[in-house]
Formats: sequence, structure tokens, C-alpha cells
Amino acid sequence: MKRSLKLFLLFLVLVSHACTRSDSKRSNDTILQAKPHDKELVIGMVDAFSGPRAEFGNSARNGVLLALDEWQSRGSLIQGRKLRISFFDDGADVARAKVGFESLMKEHNIVALIGPSSSLRSMALGPLVQEKRVPMITPSSTHPDVTSGKDYVFRACFVDTLQGQMMAQFVRKKLSIKRIGLLVDEDLVYSQHLAKVFAETFIKLGGEIVGQEVYRGEKDMHFETQLRSLQLKKPDALYIPGFYSNLYQIVSQARNLGLKQTLLGGDGWDSDKFFEQAKGFLEGSYFSTHFSIQSTDPTFVAFKQAFEKKYKRVPNAFAALAYDASLMLFEALSRASSLSSESIRDQLAATERFAGATGLISLDSSRNAVKPVTIMQIKSGNPRFETSYAP
Repeated sequence: MKRSLKLFLLFLVLVSHACTRSDSKRSNDTILQAKPHDKELVIGMVDAFSGPRAEFGNSARNGVLLALDEWQSRGSLIQGRKLRISFFDDGADVARAKVGFESLMKEHNIVALIGPSSSLRSMALGPLVQEKRVPMITPSSTHPDVTSGKDYVFRACFVDTLQGQMMAQFVRKKLSIKRIGLLVDEDLVYSQHLAKVFAETFIKLGGEIVGQEVYRGEKDMHFETQLRSLQLKKPDALYIPGFYSNLYQIVSQARNLGLKQTLLGGDGWDSDKFFEQAKGFLEGSYFSTHFSIQSTDPTFVAFKQAFEKKYKRVPNAFAALAYDASLMLFEALSRASSLSSESIRDQLAATERFAGATGLISLDSSRNAVKPVTIMQIKSGNPRFETSYAP
């Protein structure tokens, strides 16, 4: 009886062991079969496709999709797989941007991320992609802190430090302007930092900041108080480094109050919607940006023609930068010896003299693009190339 019981128990152990091995094999087979990127590699993109920054985000998405079309038309594969882009609309909200990244990771196990067009949201995602070791490239986030201390974060644009310095040099030396008034969006780190760098450089060059006023992003639509205060200081020009979403209200109210001074801005001005809205108020204004629509560079001309054919509109800087960022990432993926995070990161960091729509791009040791700053002037209601400054 005891012997029979022992044999029965031994039989159960053997059966259990065999089942465990079989289950383990089935489990491993399932993992291999369900591996998310057997036929395609998915890259995520988080940006604002709705809300107050939608023109920037949708322009960027158009640039990304054009780059993908071009890449696919070559028949280019990565480790034998096609590329696909999965998009998440963050509505220009920091919390939503974080949700978007987590969602893309969970649903698609993305191999890389094309980051938001604004610095605040890119800075919010930086620690997350660093922790998960997912290479991220932002087309147009210009604040220096976006890439600082994060070796998985890259950008295809210059930084605000350079943009502010070059604009101040142009205004002081080329326009011979001596007195500047500042109007800054205190809810926007981009606006704050750009104003700070511009002011510091302008003062070093012998200029004077006669006053600074602030406003609160899209929450403010009335600027008469701030503009009257600056008007009393009698500046030669006003520097307004904000985003396009409420710049029309600012410049129209300035002109209606009788301020005839030259208006100055940064790349946040680069919006067809803004130029159309403010057509009667911007004549003679200047802004810094990433490229000139009048460029005759062959790479840009080819991009512009393809963009206009696909979308029936002229590309802005955000479309061109996103196009460049995408192709920089695709080429890094194609050079990578494996699809490990480290290999993709290292190849992206090795980008040098990439011929993009916005010019030749090399990445420095901080993963920032080394490229010229372009200055545009509004003439007959449209941006026209004025000059450019190389770093």
C-alpha cells in the first residue's frame, strides 16, 4: 500500500514537471510569436494635433509623414522591417504628453519617439524616455534643458541660447536699435529663456532694456495695460518672444494704441495663420527662425516641392524641422548594428553633416543641432529672408 502510494506520488511529480516544461515552452513560443515588431518597427510621435498649439503639431506631423513616404518609396527596410509611425495627440498638455508616451510604449513597444514641438512638454518627457531608454528626437524644442543630462534625448533645431544671441546681435548691429521693451509670456519657459538671453546679449552690445511686461499665455487676450506701460518708456522696438496663438491680439492692440515701433520675435512666430491674421500690423517686423522659404538649397527645394504637392500648402519651419528629425532618426536606425536602445542612441548621436531641409545638421556632444539662425523680415505681409548667422 505504502509502495503504491509512493509510486503514485512520483508519477504526479513527473507529470507536473513535464507539464511545467511544456507550459514554459509554449509561453516562450508565445512571446516570440507575439513580439510586436516582427514585420514592422513602430516609432511614436507625441504632439499637439488639437488645441492652442495645433498648427505647430499638425505641421510637424505633415513633415514626419512626408519623410516616411520618402523613406518607404526608397524601399528602405530596417533589419528587414518596414517603419510605421503611431501618433498621440497631447493637446499641448504636459500631463497628456506623459500619458501619450506610456500609451505608445504599452500598445506598440515603440523603438524611438519623435517628441513634442514645444520645450515644456519635451522636458516633461525627457526623464521618462531616459528611464525607459527610448531615444527621443524633438524637431523644434529649443530650450537648453531639453537635452541637458539626458543622453537619450536629441533635437533637430538650434537652442534658444544661440537664437537669442544672434537676434540681439542682428538688432543691435544691423538695425542699430538702442532701446528695447520686452513683452514675455510668463507661462512659457521658451519665452522666458529667449527673452533672458536676448536681453543679456543686447546689453553686452551696448543696448538698453527700458522695460519688461508679462502676460499669461492663452489666458490673456487683452494687453493694453502692458503695452501702454512699455509705450511710456519710449523703446525703439518691442521684442515679443511668444507663440503664435495670441500674438495677433498683441500686435493688433499695439498698433491700435499707436505703437509704431519695430516688432521683433523668435521662431514661435513662424505660423501661416499668424501672418495671415496680422497682415496689416506686421509690416517691417523681424523674427528669427530655422530656415527661409526662399532658400535655393537643392535639398530644401526638393522638400518644398514634395510638401506642396502632398499638402497643397507652403511648409513652415515646424514641418521642415520634423521632416529633418524623422530622416535623421530613420538613417540612425538603418546604421544601427542592432535594434537595441544603445545602438540606436549611439548612431543618432553620430549624426554629422546631415543634409536636411533646414540645412546641414551636425549634433554636438550635448545632442543639439549645430546650424545657422535665419532672420526673416515681414514684407508685403509675408516673411522674406533678411540674413543668417552661423554659430
